[in-house]
Amino acid sequence: MILRLFKQAGISKILLIYYLILLAILLSWTNDTTFPPMPLRIVFLLALVFPLFFNTNNLNITPSIFILFTAVSLNSFAKSYMPGGEYYWVYIILIVLLYVRHKQTGIYMGAFYFLYLGLAITSLLTSTLYSEGILTITYTSFMIFLLAMYSKTNISQSVRFMSLAFSLVSFIFSVLFFLFADKYAIAYNQDFDRSGWCDPNYFGMIIGMGIVSSFIEIFNGIKDRSSKIFHYLNIPLSFIVVVVLASRGAVLSTIAAIGVMVTIADIKPRYKFLFLFLAGLFLLFLYSENYMDFLLFRIREDDGTGSGRTIIWANKINAFFSGNFLEQLFGYGRAGGLKLGSHEPTGFHNDYVAMLCEYGYVGFVAFIFTLLYPIIKSLRKYKNNAAVISTSVFMITCCYTLEPITAGNITFFFFMFYILMLYRNQNYVKASIR
Repeated sequence: MILRLFKQAGISKILLIYYLILLAILLSWTNDTTFPPMPLRIVFLLALVFPLFFNTNNLNITPSIFILFTAVSLNSFAKSYMPGGEYYWVYIILIVLLYVRHKQTGIYMGAFYFLYLGLAITSLLTSTLYSEGILTITYTSFMIFLLAMYSKTNISQSVRFMSLAFSLVSFIFSVLFFLFADKYAIAYNQDFDRSGWCDPNYFGMIIGMGIVSSFIEIFNGIKDRSSKIFHYLNIPLSFIVVVVLASRGAVLSTIAAIGVMVTIADIKPRYKFLFLFLAGLFLLFLYSENYMDFLLFRIREDDGTGSGRTIIWANKINAFFSGNFLEQLFGYGRAGGLKLGSHEPTGFHNDYVAMLCEYGYVGFVAFIFTLLYPIIKSLRKYKNNAAVISTSVFMITCCYTLEPITAGNITFFFFMFYILMLYRNQNYVKASIR
């Protein structure tokens, strides 16, 4: 599966083995309290990017390498090797150095990419206004802008590598979840424990990304048998984990994306009915094996406020509109936004509310355009667009229950870059829905 993809991209199989060894090293660190020694972390990062400097073809896998290793490292239970948070600037430097080294690839300029630059500039201006320093959203927005601007390689191959990266992330985390999640279980009430080592909502969304990307590859009509087996295995395995995590937002986002893809995809009706039949059987299996018990309990116990989310949103929005025009225009900044409507810093559980409160009308408009632009352009430009629309629906739904973009979560920004690349590759978008 992976070997054939590397061969088609003109990349040595030795490089594949090399990165598999690095992935094994990354996963071998299981200490959940202490990071590896800093010299080892620096050596690991240098080893990760070193081969990318020596062959232009390797640019096809550059985003996928960052996706795979950052997602696994920064969302695992272990304190691992890759830089995170305040060290995101390291990735920007590496990306710039890579594309300076491969300057013959040129620069691709598109209006869509400047939306990310707009997010970076808006967040930087607001954080400077409130003396908050450079926030992670600034680093991640600018990083995606750089990746998009320089991505003038084989787009179809890059998309396949990114699909594989997200699918591998979900597969790896699903396996790790079944092996280690009970170790980190905490009591939810007298009947249920909630398993997992990090926020189940964000974790469930990241696994959902892999489910959606596996569906895209299946709809793309993958030929080799090993790829089919992997993606067909990854979807049910990962979905079980999403259900067991009982994150209503993750379940909703994943089902919404898949539903959109199946509904608008240019496939024969009998295959759609077959999918619905198999999906129904799978849900019956989950229910009969008690995988859905905790999720159903959380749905039944909700009092109509989304576990208090709508109350938080109302308080935040009311406090936002009580400010002066300048505060409404540019927002209250990260720290100020968290304190809006409450005495203590309180999360938003909604990126739209968070963007409005933290970065005002300017940031909110830039954010909405960034989410909707690929859908609008795809509807105008292409007759068939299931891959772009379904992934966009996934992100739009994610942002309704979480705040990954204002928090600068790098994995979610990489998924938005994945949407961007799906949009750019007209042939892949069309092929992916047959």
